[in-house]
Amino acid sequence: MSGWLHILGTLLVIAAGTAAGISRAGRLRQRRQLLQDLLQLADMAGAAIRYRQQPLESLWRELHSRQSAFLQLHIPDYVPSADPRRGLQEELWRHNPGFSLLGIAERQALNEWLSHLGSGGAQEECGRIDAFCHPLKAALSAAREEEKRSGRLYTVMGMCAGLATAILLA
Repeated sequence: MSGWLHILGTLLVIAAGTAAGISRAGRLRQRRQLLQDLLQLADMAGAAIRYRQQPLESLWRELHSRQSAFLQLHIPDYVPSADPRRGLQEELWRHNPGFSLLGIAERQALNEWLSHLGSGGAQEECGRIDAFCHPLKAALSAAREEEKRSGRLYTVMGMCAGLATAILLA
């Protein structure tokens, strides 16, 4: 009986290491998906601003209604406030804990874009969207490469760490 328990314990240690590796690889995938969602958000907002010149409130409501277009990003309900830009910024940060996966440059670009959203003409807004997208595109390219390069590595390393731990405990 103790032999089976030893084998079961060994398998559980290996599984735990593998799960830790898969979790780390999943964070790489989440970061890539979040960057893709932010670029899609900017694209959708840019289209609404260019072609329909919607006010911020209706733009926000439209983006919320198209929530299914995003994998990681959550667009909160519109909450009327004295400063709708600030409200949008705070609600986005509150409803998206995954923003912690963003780098400093991406966070700054997002904050800069949201703090000025709706404060200028259509051409000015499109220029801000382009400025917002520039660091995101570079980060997305790097995230894709890192996910491709390191995704399987983390899983295998987790499995090996679990195996090594099981061997040391045996």
